[in-house]
Amino acid sequence: MRWIFNVFVLFAILATIHCALAPSPDLHHIPWLPKAIASWANDYPDFRNFPAFGVVAMSLYFCVFSWFKKPHLQKLIGAAFFCSIAVSLFGVLLECLQIWLPTRYFDLYDIAWSVAGAFAGSSLAFFISMFSLLKRKHQYKF
Repeated sequence: MRWIFNVFVLFAILATIHCALAPSPDLHHIPWLPKAIASWANDYPDFRNFPAFGVVAMSLYFCVFSWFKKPHLQKLIGAAFFCSIAVSLFGVLLECLQIWLPTRYFDLYDIAWSVAGAFAGSSLAFFISMFSLLKRKHQYKF
């Protein structure tokens, strides 16, 4: 089951890199991206980093979560914090790399939305994992 999370994390990271470093910020030219998502992202260019980095953070969190044999609250909080920081730094790095692309530009609002999406995605994944653990009523240390 772990390999599914690993593949999804890899796909989410590669898709984010591709979209962030594409020559044009217009997403209609990406053939594998559904047209409805590309249209929505082009209509809301400032906000589109929020869901993108939220998905990356959630998938990374569930990948890290799958490594735990008997998770407890401290490990889950640590995993959520690690994923938030790692994905936020990834977003900052991608935005800084856009400085050297002639058709792209550096934008602090993109960084802010990326960081907000990373923390929101990790938080949502944390609460989903807590809910699923409490629902199963296993003998975990909380």
